[in-house]
Amino acid sequence: THHGLPLRPGDDGGFPRLHPQPLEELGEVLLQGLRMKPGKPTIIARAEGKPVVGCPGHPVSAFVVGAKVIVPIVERLLGVANPPRRPRVPAVLAEGFASAKGRREFVRVRLEGEGDRARAVPIIAESAVISSLALAHGLVEVPEDVEGLEAGTEVGVELW
Repeated sequence: THHGLPLRPGDDGGFPRLHPQPLEELGEVLLQGLRMKPGKPTIIARAEGKPVVGCPGHPVSAFVVGAKVIVPIVERLLGVANPPRRPRVPAVLAEGFASAKGRREFVRVRLEGEGDRARAVPIIAESAVISSLALAHGLVEVPEDVEGLEAGTEVGVELW
């Protein structure tokens, strides 16, 4: 028996879009498209009482959806009362970057040492660039109501 099903592809990576109709026939589509980057073309459904997540096709998008959507769903299914969280370290943003208001953004960063303060260097790359995951030490989360971050901003880096 299956407790859930992650699917790929979603609506990027040059792959055909996962159509919601088969999921609707098996159950219901709960969400189609998330206000997050990377990961917007995600579909979340329930089929025969089980969760189904249609992940985006680009590797960085799929990784972020796995960490931010699929892992919490699995933890909930397993009844984990206080799920462990990835470690976070404080850092100062080495370079500013733009982000769009209205969606939560997860920016890959590389950490560099500078005395007793870590510097977070943004890795600005498309979600198809898998090497950006290998170069990064973690993610900086930019809330939906923030439009970019300036150099020198104190951030929390969620480590891999």
